[in-house]
Amino acid sequence: MIRPPLLLASLLALVCVAGCASPGAAPPAQSGVAPLLSGLSAQIASLAAHASPAVVQVTNEHQVLHPAGDYFAGLGQRLLGAVKPLPAYWEYPLKVLAVPLYLIFGAFDLSTSHGSAFFVGSDLLLTNAHVVENAATLSASLHDGREVTLVLEHVDEALDLAVLRVPTFESEPPTPLSLRASRAVTGEVVFALGYPRKARLAGGRSLAPPGPTLTAGVLSAVDLDLGGACRHLETDATLNPGNSGGPLLDLEGNVVGISTMVARGDTRASYAIPAEVVRHYLQAFLDAPTPDRR
Repeated sequence: MIRPPLLLASLLALVCVAGCASPGAAPPAQSGVAPLLSGLSAQIASLAAHASPAVVQVTNEHQVLHPAGDYFAGLGQRLLGAVKPLPAYWEYPLKVLAVPLYLIFGAFDLSTSHGSAFFVGSDLLLTNAHVVENAATLSASLHDGREVTLVLEHVDEALDLAVLRVPTFESEPPTPLSLRASRAVTGEVVFALGYPRKARLAGGRSLAPPGPTLTAGVLSAVDLDLGGACRHLETDATLNPGNSGGPLLDLEGNVVGISTMVARGDTRASYAIPAEVVRHYLQAFLDAPTPDRR
């Protein structure tokens, strides 16, 4: 049996040992925060740093007049709308008024549009055909702020693909991206790089970043028939106007597709032209005799 004085002395000794222990002897506090730029985060950051210089913003200064085919196609759409009052009767007067306005002003195109493109060679870039539609002059803003003139080498409107060329570089061109040889698979993690059109804050301040933006998602479906000349990839990676023509990348930094369009409504699905279609198109362009390329 332990006597009270001995018990009290033992307790005091324990308190002294605990209180006098060196701070270095205490175990380090455990943190619940993972180290920054580890694992997948580091892989995504590395991918963005490697691929971003190869992605450019394309500026399309349109010709004054629309092509005749586009003009008459637009006129036909408005005439069709004017004879169909459904589904909203309140829109019908606006549809009727649109016909004479289009007859007067529809042939003119004084706008400037923007899209994205990416290098696949030291001086060659790929983009969408609709990005360079009705172009008078084409230019590109590079990742480092340089501005270069672009020459339209070839367009395939059915595939919605186009090849651009930079005539001269004053300094070293960006490292080109590689088109993936293997087919895409549903469920793959993918990343879209491009220059989406950004809104402006109050006071006119632009929200546009200095380089391309990156959005992430997965391939929701592959081999989709959307009624065009090729089948498409579907992804939930966010795309906005201006992303068209930019690359859709896998975790290795290879291009699995070219961003081309988004679904209307609340679906929020985005679509891309598969890399195998792009590879065949680019190879056919490179194999063609030089005078027939344009």
